[in-house]
Amino acid sequence: MINSYDREEFKVVKNKRYNEMIISAKGDVGIAQKYFNMEFPQKTTFSMDELLFEWAFQDDSKQVDITVKKFSLLYLKKWLGKGFYEFAEQYRKKEKPKYSIAIDGWKRECAEDSYPEASAELVKYYNKNRVHDTLVDKYIKIFIGMAAASLLFLLITAWKFNKITLIIGILLGVVSGFLLWRRISDMQSILRAKRENGCRILKKALEELKAWRMLYHLEDDKNKDLVNVFENMEI
Repeated sequence: MINSYDREEFKVVKNKRYNEMIISAKGDVGIAQKYFNMEFPQKTTFSMDELLFEWAFQDDSKQVDITVKKFSLLYLKKWLGKGFYEFAEQYRKKEKPKYSIAIDGWKRECAEDSYPEASAELVKYYNKNRVHDTLVDKYIKIFIGMAAASLLFLLITAWKFNKITLIIGILLGVVSGFLLWRRISDMQSILRAKRENGCRILKKALEELKAWRMLYHLEDDKNKDLVNVFENMEI
């Protein structure tokens, strides 16, 4: 998740690893130092660009004179401005005018202002699948099975009359019919709530997209200002 540290964080990480190595070496500082130097080799030579970059962004004014910092920034400003510009160009290419949103099997490319037409399309999708959603309900399947069993008992009775199969068939038919009617009635409310919840999810998603886009452009404007600072820097 974290693949880099700033200067102060890296000092803490190195100090922690050094202490761990001392413990692993059972208090032998020499051995611990040897393994520490292998894991964190000390760089002894620096290029001019590296030195200038180090001086330009040195927080401690006691270590680097302000004149040196100014000189470093003047020398690096062209490359710093170019770097921030190219970085911005890379992330701008990833921004899309529309993003895919999927809700309960419905999918559409949406912009932050697409709610009226997208919600109408989503409602149409729910209405179109209303019969299918009702038939795939677990209880609907059970009650249809009971009705089919009732019909089977009545067919057996018609083929060979038997009071028991007749009574069972009639009772199953009455009970399954009533339960099926009640469940279908309940399913209308369930599907209505599902449709309303889907529209709420869509609205919230588009509101979040709008908020993200505003923040994204705000930060992008800050990057533009930063590039302009480096391009027009006069110290």
